[in-house]
Amino acid sequence: MPEPNWDIAYQKIAERIAYCPQCSGEMQAGQLACPHCGFDFPERPDTQHRTWPQVVLDLAMLITAVAAGWMALLAVFNLVTSINALIQNRDDFSSRVLLAFAQICGAIVSTALSITFRWASKLHFECD
Repeated sequence: MPEPNWDIAYQKIAERIAYCPQCSGEMQAGQLACPHCGFDFPERPDTQHRTWPQVVLDLAMLITAVAAGWMALLAVFNLVTSINALIQNRDDFSSRVLLAFAQICGAIVSTALSITFRWASKLHFECD
């Protein structure tokens, strides 16, 4: 079996070959029209520009998602420490359980806000 020519393979990858959906002709990726049949490619939706409200909504979504994650981790930590306090018959058991419950509620609210911001961002993007 002959040794593969890796130089040609890497050159083909570097050229980024694409195929026309109409005539199946070979062309370079990124061309706006097929050189064989003239098929005009529509602009991709991800090349549209983002508006500042969408960027703000995406940033708010990210912040609330991170906050939800941290609150969930803190809630787990406080539940574990409250179980430890219960085992050791300490007086701070009920306050730790209450704190963990509050953090779970905060994580749920933050997750709901994150989903709402994502929905609003998508809605704003589709309306433009």
